[in-house]
Amino acid sequence: MCRLWRKYSFLPTLFGLLLCFLLTATPCLSETAAGTTGEKLTFVGLYPSTTSKTRFLILVYTEALKRLGIEFEHLDVPARRASLMVNQGEADGELFRVAGYNANYPNLVQVPERNYCFGHSAYSVRVKDTIRSWKDLGGKDYRVGVFRGMRFAEDRLSELGPEEVTVDRVSSTDQGFKMLLEGRIDIFVTTDSQYYAFLELEAGRVYSIQQGVAGDIRNIGTLDRQAVYAWLHKSHKILLEPIANELRNMRAEGLFDSFYDQAGLPPLLKRRFLCKD
Repeated sequence: MCRLWRKYSFLPTLFGLLLCFLLTATPCLSETAAGTTGEKLTFVGLYPSTTSKTRFLILVYTEALKRLGIEFEHLDVPARRASLMVNQGEADGELFRVAGYNANYPNLVQVPERNYCFGHSAYSVRVKDTIRSWKDLGGKDYRVGVFRGMRFAEDRLSELGPEEVTVDRVSSTDQGFKMLLEGRIDIFVTTDSQYYAFLELEAGRVYSIQQGVAGDIRNIGTLDRQAVYAWLHKSHKILLEPIANELRNMRAEGLFDSFYDQAGLPPLLKRRFLCKD
């Protein structure tokens, strides 16, 4: 009997070790499914953090990731650099891109819940025609400005061909509107929220004061309707559904409306921006 006890005396110790492992591993397994507690994700975006819609998304994703035990960080980088950084794994996610964007950046995966909705619009001082589609920009000797890195708009203009339209790429929204006022371009393609953001800048305030002299910037047509999504590097694909679920919960709780107001976005665009129209 003593020999038998000595032979199997290691079993209680082994059982204890296995029980300890299972008890300590369970939280780790659950964290893997929803994101590791204490983790930080670094996001980049099309627009700098000084713009109101970037402020809006910083508020949204700070809260969404906090609910998953993840810290949010945002870096301001040039628009084209942003996509390359995420595609190469130098950053974890990008905030501002439309569906299908990973056709050019295959290492990006889309969070399956909209951030907001928008339309590309044509703004002009001198052009009187109404623009109803991208094709309407071609064949009329227009010089059209577009924000460098706004890939969807750049691609639509490129499809028209250089014989149909002359495209000038600008490095900032205020530069585009300045060129419009100076007569260096005929049309500037951007979004309505970016027009309102321009009015918040020094150049926009000067324009508002001198509006009668400089000319009136008018929206001469909406070219499309789009939804904007966040994208992650594929190494974080396990987080896509958890993040999307938190975004849906926050939208239902009214937090998107609150963050919209907190970010200082224009009241006139609220329903359209929040995909309610």
